[in-house]
Amino acid sequence: MKQAASVQIAAPRDCSAEDLDEFKRLVREGGEVNLNTFDGLVPGALALAFVRWHGELAAVGALKNPNLGYRSKVFTKAKVDNPDHYSYELGWMIVREPYRGRKLSSLAVASLVSSLGGQSAYATSRTDNHAMHVAMKNAGFVTVGNAYASDRRNASMRLFIRN
Repeated sequence: MKQAASVQIAAPRDCSAEDLDEFKRLVREGGEVNLNTFDGLVPGALALAFVRWHGELAAVGALKNPNLGYRSKVFTKAKVDNPDHYSYELGWMIVREPYRGRKLSSLAVASLVSSLGGQSAYATSRTDNHAMHVAMKNAGFVTVGNAYASDRRNASMRLFIRN
């Protein structure tokens, strides 16, 4: 019997062009990325996650490699010090609508965190994205600092860290 959910973790350089296109399409559909910079950032990610449900791409996520300027901006908004301690950012996490409620974000987050090799990471999430908060907390992330306004949406954001 075929397993319901499976996760593939790969460096962008090890992904097929088709997989990269699928990843980018799904993240763009999520609407929470800067379309002017997104495509150029994907190749620099540490790892990409592809979650399949009965063989169909249901969710994606990544360990991004943001520059210190971007990290500093996020940490300053949240009123948290020491952004240089967190080299990687968990992000680009999207679960397609028909697959929500199956804990696929938890599966992706746990798989990505295992590829960190003990390194620290941070993540941001809308304050109303409770499913993502649960997934991150289950993987060892904790909320820090203050909520702050999103640059792209009329939403508040929270900062999470994992040491």
